[in-house]
Order: sequence, then structure tokens, then C-alpha cells
Amino acid sequence: EKIAMTAEAKTIEASSHPAKMIRLLAKTVEIAEAGVETIDAEGTKLVDGEVVVAKGSQEIFEMIDDMGLFGISMPREVGGMNCPMIVYFTLGELIARADCGTMTHFSFYGGVGMALLAYGVREGTLEL
Repeated sequence: EKIAMTAEAKTIEASSHPAKMIRLLAKTVEIAEAGVETIDAEGTKLVDGEVVVAKGSQEIFEMIDDMGLFGISMPREVGGMNCPMIVYFTLGELIARADCGTMTHFSFYGGVGMALLAYGVREGTLEL
């Protein structure tokens, strides 16, 4: 069954669990803030043609992934949280206040995901 939700319906759905979203956002910022000094000290390196991120960065990215935040604005039908884009943008801003590099990584994948979703729907390879 095809599910079509208006922006208003999506906002209402996301706002039905605001405490959960606030806790996830706060946890993400705490994680990013905790790793900033070690991330800066260790840095990102190119080793044998492969990019190796700082251990702290890798841990933050794994935690963001475990919390499902890379798919925060993606529809539930494709494994996302179905939150409005404003929640995604707010999370990016909060992460940037802790560490801009972490925000760039987080924001990059959300944008790519939304572009692939739009392309799949337009081309008919994905039906929501």
C-alpha cells in the first residue's frame, strides 16, 4: 500500500515523541563534545591510499549510526525515523557547535540519502 503523508502529518508524527527526539539530539551533542580534543589531536590521515579517521570520530559515527540518526529524515518505509527536515537541520546545527567536522560527515550522508530517495521515486524504482 502506498503511503502519502503531508508535511503537516509528518510534523505531527514526529512531534508525538518529542522527548525521545530531544534525548537523541542531546546525546549526540554530548558524544561529539566529548571526542573533540582527541579527534583534533589524532586527526585524519591518508594511509596506503585509504582515509583513516581519528578513533574518536569513528566512535562518534558508529554511535550516530546505532541511534539511527543518519536516517533521521528518511521515511520509515526505507528504515528512517520519518522526522521533518527541521529536526535534521537542528541536529546538524547542534553537532556543529560541538565539532564542525562531525557535522559535515553527518550532514553529507543525510543529503545523499535524500537525493537517492528522490531519484528512486522519480525513476520508479522505489515506491513509498
